[in-house]
Amino acid sequence: MKKNYLLLLLMTAVVSTAIGQVDLKGSVWKFANDGGALGIGPNKGDVSWFNLGGKLEERACQLDDEFKFNADGSYENDLGDATWLEPWQDVEEGCGPAIAPWDGSAIADWAYDADKGEITINGKGAFIGLNKVFNGGELKALTDEVPATITYPVEFSTSGKKMTIDWEFEAGKWWHFELVLDRKDNSSVKTFDKNLFKVYPNPANNEVTVSSTEKLSKVTIYDVTGKVMFTSSDVNLNSTVNVSAFSRGIYVVEVLTDNKTSVKRLILE
Repeated sequence: MKKNYLLLLLMTAVVSTAIGQVDLKGSVWKFANDGGALGIGPNKGDVSWFNLGGKLEERACQLDDEFKFNADGSYENDLGDATWLEPWQDVEEGCGPAIAPWDGSAIADWAYDADKGEITINGKGAFIGLNKVFNGGELKALTDEVPATITYPVEFSTSGKKMTIDWEFEAGKWWHFELVLDRKDNSSVKTFDKNLFKVYPNPANNEVTVSSTEKLSKVTIYDVTGKVMFTSSDVNLNSTVNVSAFSRGIYVVEVLTDNKTSVKRLILE
């Protein structure tokens, strides 16, 4: 009886891991360095139409892309100096600097539903795997509407160190992504401090001053779509930003220190 009970516990643990009981907080993922890590075909797991076989060296700029599930719930695409670009982005196919909004500038967050086996990414321009694929289709041109939310079906290996996405984004068309855990990084966890800084005048017209009693490491201004309008790490206790070229409307000012973050609304009129 005791032997059977222990066996049941062991089987339960294995099954729980297999169905996706994975802690994604602070995890950083990359494509597996394998020809089958990225591909498309007519069935689940089938990469017969296209895959990276024989293209690993050519696609090195894509294989080092990082997909970051930050511990604070935010999500980042860190594409480095170059990633793989395609003709639908109005460029020649090959390695080159990432194009907005798929350049890591999106304000994004992530959620993992282990019961459904799904990861949801919120934020225009944020993605896992390929930037053009979304629920129901693919982007065909830069003028296409970029989805604000994408949900990915995921499966994890028993070890929790491999993520597989098999995605029927259109009927009879399946993208296949294989990602591996690169590292755990909890450095993104910052304490929110609503009194960390002031921004004035507010409402403003031509210039605003960002003021803090603490040393700021970064100041960023976003529009309401999440587009970065201004960002700088060259800041001091009182930094002036020229906003005269911005359209009139509502913006978000975000500041960072080594261990704190804060945001405030800015109105331009």
